[in-house]
Amino acid sequence: MKQFKDAGGQTWNVEVTGGTIKRLLDSPLKLDLGKPLDGTPPLLTRFDSDIAFKVDVIYLVCQPQADERNVSDLQFADRLAGDVLADANNAFLEAWADFFHPLRTDLVRVILKQREMVNRLFELTAAKVDGPELAAAIDEQIGRLEQEMDAEIAQLGSSSASSRQSPAATPSPAPGAS
Repeated sequence: MKQFKDAGGQTWNVEVTGGTIKRLLDSPLKLDLGKPLDGTPPLLTRFDSDIAFKVDVIYLVCQPQADERNVSDLQFADRLAGDVLADANNAFLEAWADFFHPLRTDLVRVILKQREMVNRLFELTAAKVDGPELAAAIDEQIGRLEQEMDAEIAQLGSSSASSRQSPAATPSPAPGAS
């Protein structure tokens, strides 16, 4: 099970289960963690680019523990300082990928590829900040990475959708069914 410690040193377990997916779907956010490629931008991209959204998702994943500890969503958010939020982010993404792994879907690859691309994007952005003379070259690299990431996600999304619709993915009729 994935974990992180909040700014007060309290440990939070991060696990994505069917209950987690249902809880987020039933929440005011109406998120379907089972479909990380849906939405505009895709859920996975929104998670990486919208900090308030990220905090809400992580809170909802940890909500049963927060309820047991009488910690409100705002109190929880106050405990997610920069480094803590980064640790919580990583714990969630690993738990999310772990959820899909036994289901043998391409979504694990999508989540891992997104992490790789976002990390590379951060490296390039840091280089841009550190060396303004590299700005044009780095902007070009960032543009190519964004196009590559979009193409990869689109390809994985369409291959995942087509595999779900293929005859091999269709369950056989039960014995004796006509």
